[in-house]
Amino acid sequence: MSFANLSPLAVAGGIAALAAVLYVLQRLRIRFREQRVATLLFWKEALNEAPVRRLTRDFRHLWAYLLILAICSLLWLALAEPQWRDEGGSEFHVLLLDGSAGMARQGRFQSAVADLERDLARLPADRRQVIWSGAGAETLLHPGEHHLLLQGRLTQKMPEAVPASITRQLVQLASVHRDESSVQVRIYGDAPVSAALLASLPAGMSVVRGSTDAKHSAGNAGITALGVAQAASRKWGVVDLLFRVEGDAAQLPDTDQIVVAIDDRPLPDGSVVADADGISYRVSDLPADGGLLSVAIADEDSLALDNRAQLRLPRRKSIRVQLSDTLPAAMAAVLRADAAVELVDSNPDVVIRNQGEALGGQVAALEFVELGLQDEAFVLGYPERVDSANGPVDAPALLRAAVQRLGLDNIDATDLADTTQRPVEVAMRPASEWTISVWRELIGDDYNFVRTRSFPLFVAQSLRWLAGVEQWYPYLAAGHPVPAPPVGDAPTFVDAGGRALDTLGADFIPARADQLHRLGGEPLEVSLIHRDTTVVPADNALPSAGLGAFDIDVTRDSLIWLPLLALLGLLAEWWLYRKGQMP
Repeated sequence: MSFANLSPLAVAGGIAALAAVLYVLQRLRIRFREQRVATLLFWKEALNEAPVRRLTRDFRHLWAYLLILAICSLLWLALAEPQWRDEGGSEFHVLLLDGSAGMARQGRFQSAVADLERDLARLPADRRQVIWSGAGAETLLHPGEHHLLLQGRLTQKMPEAVPASITRQLVQLASVHRDESSVQVRIYGDAPVSAALLASLPAGMSVVRGSTDAKHSAGNAGITALGVAQAASRKWGVVDLLFRVEGDAAQLPDTDQIVVAIDDRPLPDGSVVADADGISYRVSDLPADGGLLSVAIADEDSLALDNRAQLRLPRRKSIRVQLSDTLPAAMAAVLRADAAVELVDSNPDVVIRNQGEALGGQVAALEFVELGLQDEAFVLGYPERVDSANGPVDAPALLRAAVQRLGLDNIDATDLADTTQRPVEVAMRPASEWTISVWRELIGDDYNFVRTRSFPLFVAQSLRWLAGVEQWYPYLAAGHPVPAPPVGDAPTFVDAGGRALDTLGADFIPARADQLHRLGGEPLEVSLIHRDTTVVPADNALPSAGLGAFDIDVTRDSLIWLPLLALLGLLAEWWLYRKGQMP
């Protein structure tokens, strides 16, 4: 036998203390009261019974003492809560409460909690554990803790806007309990568990579903995909929005029930166009000005968390370029063909000139330099102020990212080297501004570089790199890794206090639908975009199993029946007193 709230030594000590206190109380003299009597014949005997200044009297009434001791001991044992375990059942139970978005369906979470509390009260305290599985894992009840503590810890828990993480928890539990002979994991919720995962678990671990009232996707539709792409119109300052709505066929919304807004301003009617499949939608030519775009389903359904998704639109302003008259006409033709470029005569963002010219002043520049004045064919310069502002620059990493973005890895360097009779190399050095220096001879008539397919790409990408145009437009979904940019390093994400969220080289995975801050950029919006949350997979049939007889804790109601026994003892004492058999 063990006790849930006190140690056996404390229980024994408490009973001993009660016996001593009651013994002392039994021997205390009762205070006399004044009463008129008819005779004084027994006065001498009364003086012998109660001598003056005597605190105690002889111990009497053993049965009355034992009865009151039994009553007080029962109350003390109720406080300690004894537990008698059946040694035939040694299985450890892990109760997983699903706190993902799917549990926000009407009444589903409350039903799962009721099932968990019902089973929890039947399990021995030292052979069970309760874990919350939401955006992260949290132990709600440790082995040995009283089950009543769970109620207070669940008061602040509600389903979160995250996909189910039960699979991840099962993998972790398999690692923790791998050496144990028998572990049963009981899942309270609708999170899908694949047959492949179940087959990979240790032989001693079994997984069952403790909830009996599963809710599936009936009556629900939600947004399962969202993203932006380069506009089909080929205009520079706009992007196209693509999204998908899936769910119960009867619940799929009409086009007029989908509200698309930018900075809380709804788009005009008719902006949303449905594709032929009936679940994919497009909105064309949205302004790429960094606005906060939201897509919402107006109709209510069984799950509200997947009815709204957001993303931050990119900023794609025109690049003001000033071109030197000393450069070949082919350069002007390439610039006029680029929708992102606006040719100007003053206040440029980027200037294209020969080295040594003062055109454009101190701005980012694409410069052409004589072959004899520069050893490398391409020299990339980064401002020295970058070093001082953010610490030392990782020049090799910056160079690799720049080579990818500028498309220099697609240039036929061998042909250029044969033509120039010099090795074609790329270098990066500190400079006063962002610059790209290129051999001037490469754009002359004697070389083929201008007439290659890679030249327009090189010029276009150079202008975007020098102007700092962002080319990474990801959608962010809770529970999914942040997509890597096409070139260069992924951005650094920070918390609200500006501290970097270091993932130790792993992919960054937003925990929940929320706002995500990034170093040196506008915050991004993370949405709940998860098909298995909106449309529960058909292969989601874990067996539901009740608790075996050996698992039942026969003392789970000790807080009730022990006080009842004490009450019966008091009633017996009162009855004996009324019968004159108890003083």
